[in-house]
Amino acid sequence: MNLFKDYTDSYNTSILELISWKATLVRTFLGELRQYIRNFSIHKYKTLSKLKNTRSGTAVICSLGPSLYENKTLTRELLIKASAKKSLFVINHFMWTEFSDIMPTYQFISDNNFFYDEKNYKYVTKVESIPEITVLTRMANSYEFKNNTVIYFSGLNLSTIIKGINPKIVVGFADITVLYSLSVAFYMGYSKVIVCGFDNNRFMHINSVSPGEIYFKGMHSYNSGEVEKWGTRDSMIKILSSHLVILKSLLLFKNKKIFIIGESSLIDVFPKIDVKTALSLLE
Repeated sequence: MNLFKDYTDSYNTSILELISWKATLVRTFLGELRQYIRNFSIHKYKTLSKLKNTRSGTAVICSLGPSLYENKTLTRELLIKASAKKSLFVINHFMWTEFSDIMPTYQFISDNNFFYDEKNYKYVTKVESIPEITVLTRMANSYEFKNNTVIYFSGLNLSTIIKGINPKIVVGFADITVLYSLSVAFYMGYSKVIVCGFDNNRFMHINSVSPGEIYFKGMHSYNSGEVEKWGTRDSMIKILSSHLVILKSLLLFKNKKIFIIGESSLIDVFPKIDVKTALSLLE
């Protein structure tokens, strides 16, 4: 066995996979850019500008990781308080959680699949039934909400290639809804942001049952873990590289006042606080 050759072959394969991953990132960006241009309008572009520096104080972002339910009673109190202050940001399937009776101020829907997948489309129609909710979505989304005020952010990202968190232009963080929520909250003028349910632990639920067949459980607060399959062309280095991008993305916000709620959350870039402390920040 030639260990040096085996290591070198493995290393070269890893480098090629990372180059391929970067190329995929650029192709994805170009595809999103074409859709952005197709759906662009001055009216949509100006919607976010109208919110710039219009708010102050503390916002709460509700993500959907399992840690959201670590302290249900106090977390409910926190979300109700943020809602009353018109400073509650929620992402994706918030109204499938146990807190669905709490009125969000802003609902982020950044995934294009929301408008083409039957299950997700049911969620969209539920949001439409509550006109008091302001929807934030990317410019590339062509769906027209019937009853809600809609605010558009760019949704264009080149993570690890550029730096910047301005949601009106190309950003340098990963294509993660909670990160768009953070960028918009600071763009609006909030000086502090509390985030609950942001666990960043997907890599802990990866499993392989045969060569080239990689699975993971999508753990959320509203389900017990749906098994999802990565394509056979994917590899662990690609999966872990994409997770590393999320971790690097958080560093773009390192000078911002962000607080994480959740003992099981793996986010360690920002200070963790308990829910009682979070409640005091909303005073």
